[in-house]
Amino acid sequence: HVCVQVWTTVMSQVEWNKKEELVAEQALKHLKQYTPLFEAFTTVARSELVLMLKTQEFCYGNMNFMKVFQKIILLFYKTDVLSEEVILKWYKEGHSVKGKMMFLDQMKKFIEWLQNAEEGGRGGDARPRWVYRRSGDYLIQSEAGHPAGQGTGGGPANQEVRTVVSSNDSSEDSNKIKE
Repeated sequence: HVCVQVWTTVMSQVEWNKKEELVAEQALKHLKQYTPLFEAFTTVARSELVLMLKTQEFCYGNMNFMKVFQKIILLFYKTDVLSEEVILKWYKEGHSVKGKMMFLDQMKKFIEWLQNAEEGGRGGDARPRWVYRRSGDYLIQSEAGHPAGQGTGGGPANQEVRTVVSSNDSSEDSNKIKE
């Protein structure tokens, strides 16, 4: 698969920090530059799953990346490289045995959120489009509402949901604030 070659090339361009706590930020910053490239080669579910498996394999094979897997998947989800359906499929049946329990555990809260969003009747490809901005020690996550009448299942137009995610909190616990 081309997406595996893209991953291998992109990840081999950098000399990764030896400190686990610094490698996550370095990796996300590096990968973010290439998300349009990854998106171009993950146009079907099969290639998305292959990329997830390659990411899992890479994180398993590089000790400093063991805790970064979920953050990479979240980045790929937010930038439309990976779809909700493929992430759920990976979680339920498509994952590799390499580091299985650790990676499934890392993904648990995100998977629960995806399942709750799915059950909430969002319908179609109306998954949230997240916008992130840094504010001090926090990452502010916003979901801009969809214009009324676009088949999103109703709800007020231009509703915004903000999630505050502490940059120091690796468990991704968050507080939702509805405006």
